[in-house]
Amino acid sequence: MASLSINNIDRQLYEELRVTADIRGLSIEDLACRILTKALEQNKCTDGLGTRIHKRFSLDGGVELDLPSR
Repeated sequence: MASLSINNIDRQLYEELRVTADIRGLSIEDLACRILTKALEQNKCTDGLGTRIHKRFSLDGGVELDLPSR
């Protein structure tokens, strides 16, 4: 398994990680791996391009385009 070192973490963030890990019965490293995994899973895209475009514009109420006749 690979390892990762993170330098210059804000002290308050580190303390929040430490406390949260302790509450959940995890090490700070395990908690950080879970947080990173969850963040990356949210970015995974399983839809096609057309579906992603539709989702993006449907959030704003959609887009009506005038299509030229053939």
